[in-house]
Amino acid sequence: MERRCIVKRQSTDRDNLLRFVLGPGGDNNENSIVVPDLKEKLPGRGVWVTCSRSSVEEAINKKLFSRAFKAKCTVPDDLPDMIDSLLEKKCLNALSFAKKAGHVITGFDKVNSAMSKNTLDLLIEAIDGAEGGQIKLEKKFKAIFTEGKVIKLFTSGQMDMAFGSTNVIHAAITHGNMTRNVLAAVEQLANYRG
Repeated sequence: MERRCIVKRQSTDRDNLLRFVLGPGGDNNENSIVVPDLKEKLPGRGVWVTCSRSSVEEAINKKLFSRAFKAKCTVPDDLPDMIDSLLEKKCLNALSFAKKAGHVITGFDKVNSAMSKNTLDLLIEAIDGAEGGQIKLEKKFKAIFTEGKVIKLFTSGQMDMAFGSTNVIHAAITHGNMTRNVLAAVEQLANYRG
């Protein structure tokens, strides 16, 4: 289903947009607060913005939320950062679910070995990991799995928390149902960050 972005004024698929609603107003008839609704489940009339930080910032700078909601509203100062954090958390949760479902392999040696035994959809590398090992795994991964994706969005600490392990620099997701969920969350975060 398509929705119209209040910034670009074009209709596009909901997967490429972020939904916002108005939260309850404060005391003394204060303005309602603009709230991101990433799960698209909050009640009330929603407005849509293209999933990019620059579009959210433009909506704020041009006061497009008030115009779209046809009401005075308050936009949190940290809204762009808040959205980034929420999207990042969504990705890390998707990775954690993939691990719990048994679709994640971690560690350089295990990932390297798995490439010849399993079908891997995603290779996830920590952005703060050593470059030498990453280049070696990426080269092999891309040669074997031409349709596979390499993801470099998270620190080793974030990967540690998502996978319930320590010092995770290299991880892979095996072919299966979890790939779609992880990839959708990762693509949304990557699009938002540009």
